[in-house]
Amino acid sequence: MSSQSFLRNSARMFAWLIRMTLGVFFVLAGIGKLRAPYEFLAGVYNYEMVGETSGLVIAVVVPWIELLLGLCLLTNVFNGGCHLMAFVLCAVFCLVQAAAIHRGLRISCSCFGNLFSRTAVNYASVFRSGLLMLMAAFGYRSWVRRLGNAERWMPNAE
Repeated sequence: MSSQSFLRNSARMFAWLIRMTLGVFFVLAGIGKLRAPYEFLAGVYNYEMVGETSGLVIAVVVPWIELLLGLCLLTNVFNGGCHLMAFVLCAVFCLVQAAAIHRGLRISCSCFGNLFSRTAVNYASVFRSGLLMLMAAFGYRSWVRRLGNAERWMPNAE
């Protein structure tokens, strides 16, 4: 096995591991929020960033997006779009948590609903969201590179 093929296979395995990690994370987050919708709604309001109607829409829509996104990542459906969506969601989570810390709010992150023990919004939760965001960016970049390689070797359709 050449070193190039070893590196290529290692990169593919790493991309697969990232996709699985993100998929499990989003499935668990979505299920946790769907199991306790009123707790998640209260968590959304605790951030003090949206009004009553917007908070209700967020509490209804976000868990389903997370669940669907996680399932698509786990099954490798809409791979590029899912990594991009995961990046956007994690970026929003980072910004919202950083804003809560900046404003001195002592609240739970509401990341997994009541599925696991509640964790407070702190620098570790922002770091976790940032790490997930970087993982999603790597997954998207990996998908784009594979797409480019596939197009390069496809015969012309003339």
